[in-house]
Amino acid sequence: MNLNRVPSFLFKNPTAWLHIHQTLIEAIRGTGNNNPILVEGWAWGQDAASWGENEVNSAILGFGDQIDGAYENIIFSHHVYDQWRGSTDRLKNYVDGVLEKGYALVVGEYSTENNDKSTMPATESMFEVNVPRGVGRIVWTWIGSGCGDGRSSAALNAKERVIFIPPIAI
Repeated sequence: MNLNRVPSFLFKNPTAWLHIHQTLIEAIRGTGNNNPILVEGWAWGQDAASWGENEVNSAILGFGDQIDGAYENIIFSHHVYDQWRGSTDRLKNYVDGVLEKGYALVVGEYSTENNDKSTMPATESMFEVNVPRGVGRIVWTWIGSGCGDGRSSAALNAKERVIFIPPIAI
């Protein structure tokens, strides 16, 4: 189960990000439920909290121990969109940092566009970094994602290329 798919209201508020996730996990685990729980990074799920090539300000890297260390069956997730357009090395350092902590990680969303801006550079970096490391990924599409009505052949063809054919040779 995914607790908070796009925690945008927690942007730059790590204490609130941590508290809301601990509260929700406690409520779920308090019922005896031990299903996997997906915990999204902050900043609209992208967990970078910045755009460009500067350092990542990650809730998962900064506060993940307080969640992963306290509860079982936790999977961390981040989205790969415009906050990851900066450089492949930036994404690589982030993913390696999460995996070095022993956390389970998945790319909870990625796509070809976000708010009418191309996210292909970030998507290409995502394939380059995540596939060799065995990090799973979930493509995202919706009518308001910048691909017109989502039903045009151009929009579907762009999505199909990203879903089925990685844009780089792995």
